[in-house]
Amino acid sequence: MLGCTTVLEECPAWAYTDAERAESSFFQVSTWTLPTDGARLGHVIARWALDHVARTGRAHVRRGAFHARLADYYCREQGWRLLREVERRGRTAYIMSRPAERQPDLPVLTQTVSTG
Repeated sequence: MLGCTTVLEECPAWAYTDAERAESSFFQVSTWTLPTDGARLGHVIARWALDHVARTGRAHVRRGAFHARLADYYCREQGWRLLREVERRGRTAYIMSRPAERQPDLPVLTQTVSTG
């Protein structure tokens, strides 16, 4: 395995407003990848999440990060929008959102499975 992410059907109440949580979205968390020489596996995983969520008919992908440099990278390089910073258990959480959208040139194809 080269990388992994988790996509949850609900966004945490501590991070998103009631109005944001009422919008159709999934919450992407806990992404990790093995170090590679320029493969940008995390970027591929993020694009997979955008595609997966769009295929399920939801409008947004939400995500958070606990490191300012990582949040900056997500926003600057991957097109995420920083919604706010929230203190969570003594750490700053950077709360982001991005519209779900199909990724027709995605190099990884998976079957969409609905649990609901």
